Amino acid sequence: MLRCCTKCSRDFPATTEFFHIVDRKISATTLRGDCVECFRTRLRLRYATSEKARSDLTASTRRRRARADVKEKERIYAREKKRKDRSTEEGAARLRDYVRTWRAANPEKYERYKTTTYKGVTPKVLAKNRTRDLRKTRATPPWVELSLITPFYEYAAALTKQTGIRYSVDHIMPLKGKDSSGLHVPWNLQVIPLADNIKKGNRLCQM
Repeated sequence: MLRCCTKCSRDFPATTEFFHIVDRKISATTLRGDCVECFRTRLRLRYATSEKARSDLTASTRRRRARADVKEKERIYAREKKRKDRSTEEGAARLRDYVRTWRAANPEKYERYKTTTYKGVTPKVLAKNRTRDLRKTRATPPWVELSLITPFYEYAAALTKQTGIRYSVDHIMPLKGKDSSGLHVPWNLQVIPLADNIKKGNRLCQM
């Protein structure tokens, strides 16, 4: 079934892909008369010529982003996007470039940031990293030779350089598992992509 746009007079299928719904609170099936393209064009013109329209949109966006459910969705999206970007050398390079650009454009904010962090690491992250280092040290038996562990990290670095995908060294039996804890020994190590290591977390799951 085709529907004619009241603005451009073109025919489109009468679906939500080509026509917006008038108001979901009133009806979930009633479609607008103008097509999606004409509707968006009208909004762009309105926001370009009306200061009130721009301020209303800004206020509406702030109200929406202040909602707890929207904040949680944005937090999860940002975290997953950052993890995905960091899983490749290209993505990690883009993040580094973004940080450098932000620092150059916001020198005052960056100075305030440095006063509350240690070498760019927040106290919370610093404490977390320190705790993990101590856990790894305590999980390393005194009779384990470092020369048997180092090749895993060298292999991960070589794979990262060769494939462009970031690899990391994972503990098959997590150092801090839910029901058990593993050791920092060669037979408990494996080299897997960083993205898979992040997904695995502290679960006992051999990739």
